[in-house]
Amino acid sequence: MNYDQLHLLTWLNNRPLINISKLEEASNCPKGTIRHFLKERRGISNIHLASIEKALYAYGYGSLNNE
Repeated sequence: MNYDQLHLLTWLNNRPLINISKLEEASNCPKGTIRHFLKERRGISNIHLASIEKALYAYGYGSLNNE
């Protein structure tokens, strides 16, 4: 897991009220992708990572490059 993925994992784990199913829909990720990521079963591809980050910017998420 790289630093960008670890940052996203930490951010999502600190915000349990974010609906993961809706996040997967909004970021066009296959169902279960983010859930498996949160349970540290697998990583997330850079393509999915970028689309997830884009969907979360409206909720106050900032990538490591923006912090």
